[in-house]
Amino acid sequence: MEPLFSIVIANYNYGRFLAEAIESAYSQGMGDEVEVIVCDGGSTDNSLEIIKRYKDRLAWWCSEKDDGQSNAFNKGFAHARGRFLTWLNADDVLTHGALKAIANEIAKHPDCEWFAGSSVWTDANLMIHRCFCAHRFSVSRVRCGLMSVGGPSSFFTPRLLAAAGGFDETLHYKMDTDLWYRFFFKCGARYRRTRHNIFAYRQHEASKMSGADSHATERALANRRRALEEGWVLKQRYGGQTGWRAKFTRLATLSLVDHLVVMWRNFKWKGMRATEI
Repeated sequence: MEPLFSIVIANYNYGRFLAEAIESAYSQGMGDEVEVIVCDGGSTDNSLEIIKRYKDRLAWWCSEKDDGQSNAFNKGFAHARGRFLTWLNADDVLTHGALKAIANEIAKHPDCEWFAGSSVWTDANLMIHRCFCAHRFSVSRVRCGLMSVGGPSSFFTPRLLAAAGGFDETLHYKMDTDLWYRFFFKCGARYRRTRHNIFAYRQHEASKMSGADSHATERALANRRRALEEGWVLKQRYGGQTGWRAKFTRLATLSLVDHLVVMWRNFKWKGMRATEI
């Protein structure tokens, strides 16, 4: 019997976080409805030791040199059997009740092939410092470059992934956004959202996107340049409104309810551990 969810965990030298990521998937209370796949890029830390600890429970795993995160995702999803797919970066975790929240949405909308949820940002110890609420799908927002979907909070069918062509392995930062655009522009798909928090994005000194957001080091500057370059690539591929049109669309599609939800969550959860909400 096929599981409801396949979760691909991409890892490279994040052994200090990997077990927590794996456990966050297995602790969802979904039993055989969840399979976990680990794609390790040939780590030189203790990652292989962690993977072997779980090898009897993993649906598939590998530890070998790859061509980056996008390549790891494509490799992992090629072995997935689930009705819905998602991924988890090895330094992030799924939050409590995440998969049940998505399963409830799937039950309510059985013909939908794409679901998305909310997320929280944390420090290295998973202490929350910022909350995000997934927007309702809006064609206007997508057409002006506002694709409001966080990576591991998105769940999609294997058919949709294949129709979109998988992950673009030339992209290092924007491969998820590029995939969402192809879901819509190429396949005509639109997601259903839940306000439930699906995953915690852990920011730490070695995380890829933290580096892109910081100007502190030469590595961080290089990461930021590449992220900006990839953003320009997507703009060339898919177009999008700019200037006052984009600003108007952002304001016109802003949900007051969602804004209040985020304000309340920031007040209620800031400083709490993501595994406790």
